[in-house]
Amino acid sequence: MKLVDEESLLPSYILPDFYRKVYGLVAAQVAVTSGVVLICMYPLNQAMRSPQGQTISLIGGLAALFTVCQITCFKQRFPWNAVLLFSISIGEGFVLGHVCVIINDGILILTSFLACASTFTCLSAITLCTSNNIQHSPFRQLSATVALSSLMASGFLMVSNCFFPMSSPMSYLISTLGIVGFSSLVVYDTSLLSMQYNVDESIEAALQLYLDILNLFMCFLQCLNGSSE
Repeated sequence: MKLVDEESLLPSYILPDFYRKVYGLVAAQVAVTSGVVLICMYPLNQAMRSPQGQTISLIGGLAALFTVCQITCFKQRFPWNAVLLFSISIGEGFVLGHVCVIINDGILILTSFLACASTFTCLSAITLCTSNNIQHSPFRQLSATVALSSLMASGFLMVSNCFFPMSSPMSYLISTLGIVGFSSLVVYDTSLLSMQYNVDESIEAALQLYLDILNLFMCFLQCLNGSSE
């Protein structure tokens, strides 16, 4: 009986529990961020529309970025790793909350969330169900190549907009490339769950997937917002 895959750091009988732990953490992070976004959109709506709202968003983003850098030092030190993980979720919640308040379209935001959740769930399920084929074939390298190429192209177009005015088709193209890039990144990061992490690194694995979800949601939001306009 083969208990450990050739490229896996975890025994096969531990993988299901590891997956449940990682995706449980991801779901909790998304729930915390969603809660902060809802607070920003309703009880704090007027405050988030004011100049102070932009300041709160900036502080939240910088705090989340700083915490992401710090979590690498505490990734295996409980409970500090969990505290840092959910601090990131709160900080990013204020950033997304400010964006959602500016857009001020609940249906569009909900549609973007459902599109992001459906895409992430389907890609994760397909990748996990075919993990052996993905890990031992060029498909994993292909997903990384597609992600890198799409995000580089999107970044190049965003830089070019510093010199040329942004048009609706260009904005739509940038967001579409972002969706393709981060969807490919979801596949790649999911395929690494059993290859790159040991049983004590669920926090780091969950953070990678959580950041993929955030970026994918922002791309869907930009794409649908551009289409509605």
